[in-house]
Amino acid sequence: MPSQYDDGFVDFSKEMKSGDSYQLYLMQNAGLIEGKSSKDGFFFITNQGQDYYDAVCSESIWLKTKAAVTETGGNATLEVVKQLAVGYLKKSISEKTGIEL
Repeated sequence: MPSQYDDGFVDFSKEMKSGDSYQLYLMQNAGLIEGKSSKDGFFFITNQGQDYYDAVCSESIWLKTKAAVTETGGNATLEVVKQLAVGYLKKSISEKTGIEL
């Protein structure tokens, strides 16, 4: 798990593997994280990034989201993945509370 600092920055550098800098670059380009360089692994998670993380952090929601993408061919944009996860999250909350979201 990345180290988080009091100032809101997250250090991914200790967990980075070959090819991770490109994924971090894509996340930075999508506005999910902010940082100086995608190669150093030191980023601030933006509000949009936190919303994405909150949508996919539940293992059951993530597994449903991955299954839906896999069943439809295995390709999806980050925004589609986020919308799917949020949809499953809303459905789960609605089922537990009886409140339609």
